Order: sequence, then C-alpha cells, then structure tokens
Amino acid sequence: MLETRERVFFDEVDMTTKQETVAELSKMPRTAVLPVVRDPSTGYLNAAPYSAGVMSVEPYHIIFGVKSWDTKLVFQEVEEFVVAVPTRNQLDHIWTMACAVPHGISEIEIAGWTELPSRMVQPPGISECPINLECRKVRTLALGRALRTIVIGEVVGVDVDRGLLRMDRADACRLLPMHEAIQKHPYTNTYALSVLSGEVRNGWAPRSSDPEEAGTDGERLFVSHRERKSPKGSAAYLCSTFPMPTYIVTFLGQDGVWHGVPISGGLIMHTKPAVQIPLLKGSAVYECIKARGEFVISIPVRAELGYLEQLFDAPSTRLEDLGLVAAPSGSIKTPGIAQFPVNIECTVYLLEDIPGQNYALLLGKKVGLNVDQATFQNCDHETLYSQYPYAVYDWGWVRKWAFHDPQLLPVKPLPTWGSRYNGGWWGGPEQWQTGMQFWLLELLMSNYLHEDEYHKIKRWVSWWRSEGYWAPEGLRGELRERLTSLLRMMVWAHRDFEKWQEIHQWLARFPYEGRWGC
Repeated sequence: MLETRERVFFDEVDMTTKQETVAELSKMPRTAVLPVVRDPSTGYLNAAPYSAGVMSVEPYHIIFGVKSWDTKLVFQEVEEFVVAVPTRNQLDHIWTMACAVPHGISEIEIAGWTELPSRMVQPPGISECPINLECRKVRTLALGRALRTIVIGEVVGVDVDRGLLRMDRADACRLLPMHEAIQKHPYTNTYALSVLSGEVRNGWAPRSSDPEEAGTDGERLFVSHRERKSPKGSAAYLCSTFPMPTYIVTFLGQDGVWHGVPISGGLIMHTKPAVQIPLLKGSAVYECIKARGEFVISIPVRAELGYLEQLFDAPSTRLEDLGLVAAPSGSIKTPGIAQFPVNIECTVYLLEDIPGQNYALLLGKKVGLNVDQATFQNCDHETLYSQYPYAVYDWGWVRKWAFHDPQLLPVKPLPTWGSRYNGGWWGGPEQWQTGMQFWLLELLMSNYLHEDEYHKIKRWVSWWRSEGYWAPEGLRGELRERLTSLLRMMVWAHRDFEKWQEIHQWLARFPYEGRWGC
C-alpha cells in the first residue's frame, strides 16, 4: 500500500492554462478504432480514427465520440455502422485515415485498404483489420458544435481474423493500439499511440480448447450476437472486447457517508466531454450522483489493485473499512482517495438512462485535479501510465488486470506529415478550410508542391465540393478518382522528395482545364 503523501490541487482554469503535464495526468489511454459509416444521402463512406471504450459487456456496447462536422451529421442520421480495430503494426494507416479529405473521398482507399462486406449491417468493414464490429446504433448525443457527438452502438456481429483465436492472450493484448499516449509530435501537436505489455496480474490461463479448431491465420470468422454463447462465438467476442480502464468512482451518500464503486469501461479523456462512463441504473452511486451532481474518479496503480478486487467482490464495502483515507477535494465536497496518485474532481454534465438497457451514461466535467505531489513533480508519465490497470478477459471470461508497456509509450514517433500550423491535417468545423488547407500551404512553402500544382489541387477540390465554381463538362465524373489517386500518393509520400517527383510527373499529365468559373 502506498502511504498518503502531500498533494497538489489544480482547478478547472489551471487544467486548461498551465503546462500540459496537468492535462496529461487527468486521462487514461484507450483503444484506437476506425468507425466506418455510409452517408445515406450520397452513399459515400466516411472513416477516421477515434478512441473507443466499453459501456457494457453483455450485451456488448461500445462508445466513441466523433468531432468532424460531416461525420457528426452522418452518425445522427444512420442506424448502423462498423467499427474496425487496427493493430499496432498499422499506425501509418491509422494516421493516414485522419486526413481531412473532402467529403466523398474514401479514407479507406486513401490508406490503400479494401472494404470488407458485412453480414448484419449495410456499411462495410476493413479487410486488413483483424477485428470488425458490426453495430446498430443505440444512442447518439449531439453536444454542440464545439463538442463531440457521442455514439453508443450495440455489437450485433463480430468478424475476426481466425489467427486471434489461436494467439496467446498475452500476444493479443500487445496487438491493439491505445490512443493518446503522452509524446506529441513537435510539428503536428498530435499524440502517439501505445500498447499494453501483455503482462497480467496472476498470469494468463492456457487455452482450454483445441486451437486448431480456430482455423489458420488470414482466414476470417464471422459470429452474430445470437451465436455468442457457442464456443467459437464466445472466443470471437472475447478477443474483440477492448481493454477497459479501471478506476473507483467516489461519491457521498444521502447520509453524507463517503462511498466508492469500482468501474471498468467508459472513457477518461482530457477533451470535452472528458468523462464518459456507465452507471448501473437505480444503484446507490447512480441515485447519489444524480442528487448531488458531483463525483471523483480515483485512479489506482498496481499497488492498490487489492482495493479494487475487494470492492468488486463486495461493492457495498465502505472505503474507510478497507483502510482507505479521504483526500479532501479543492472544488467539490466529495473527497478522493489519498492513497491513489490521481483524483479527478467532476461535476455532472449529463446523466441519461439508455433506453432498454440496465445502465445510464454519465458525462462528467472536470473541475479539479488532486494529484500526489511526488507524481506531479517527477512528471514521469511513462511510469505512471504503465501502472494504471486495464481490465482484460482471459479464456473463460476471467477478468485479469493488464498494464501499458513503459518501453512502448509511444510505440513509435508520429509521421511528419500534417501542418504544424493547425495541429495536423484535421480539425475545425470545416476541415477542408483548416487542416488540409494549412497542410497544402506548408507543402507549397516547403517546396514539395509547385505553385501551379497547389492551385490545380485547390481548383479540383473546389470543383468537387461545388464551392461556387463548376467543373468543366465531363470532368465531374472523374474528379473523385483523380483526387483519390492524388491524395493517396501525397499522404504516403510523407516528406520523401523522390516520391514527390512521381507526384509532379503525375500532376503534369493533367493540363489546365479552363478558367475558375467554367
């Protein structure tokens, strides 16, 4: 057990104005995914990397937030989508799909990947990803133009590479990338990815069934939710369940007594809405947080896992009876846990029952951060993140505790594409006017693009988007193919001048197509 130590407090203003270290302490990295959705009005596919969490294991519900303006609108209109889960070896593809391409240009094609036909839903998955979750929408919450739109989906079918069913669970845990590790790229200001180490507390169990039944690597297995209880179905769902950040939510009861419940799942982020977690409907924590409008997220490390296990076994146990000490909060009345290095003080942004389910969605606003002083002064995020527990499932659906690999935080440096002026090549309510526009300007200023090429690309995109200028007759039909080929070459060229010579030659094939107003 860690001794209680001196603590330092940061209020809401501090968390947004002081050094980045403060914000980094108030989050837990989470699984990187690629939601794929089809625009019902145009038929175009939309795909981009986001981070996702688990709201419920049975039924399997996942949650993520989308932020680009066109993706928000599409998710509010559709009823089904696919969530593809890439591997740590596909990081270049992940970041390539973050490109703010014009609406109607497929990010899957830009990445050089192929569509995987779905069985239960209309949109496709991604063939090159080992896991594709076919989902029906449970709920979307549009939280305003400046915030993400929250999406909750029920997994109705799982398509997995059969190699996952043959793989040791330790190797499988090391396979999935986690979003928002600490290191940022100096130009793009975007986060690197991390992975779990594959180590779990008390070790992994041997596979009980014959792995030969799973088939060979590269073959795919599809399992619908109706088949989940079968041996292969259970294994497929187990392999596709994300690692779940685990923490204790503390609250004050109606009588003012300090309580806490352990939770695995949801999302603990640093961007608004920062806290997105499930609460059991009608439970004491649900009723008390609903009444008081506040709570604390206390994040333990390896040394405190015994407290977590005791609370999971006996949820009604009082925290003080476990030997835990209250850490007074600086912005709310509810205390955190003194033995835990990080306590995030929150007020309720939204608490909404999910129709037809036994849980509610709690969205929290961070209003204070109470941190162990030594943890803050050392600022060793790699060590701290490697101590945070993640719930993962071993064969037989036995919960184990997994941890980040401190040597792989991050897995690798981010690529050097994107614009240093706008935090990458995505962002803003109108992404083309911000992220990609700045990216093209930087390519021009860095002599990767010639001036005539810059204007040619801008003209093509304007024609494609019908921004007041119409493409010459007969050209509109080939613009999509032309832009897809061009952007795919550009993003994979990175800053390799030799590859850009090929792009110059390709662009030279297309003469000037006429005046802007044609």
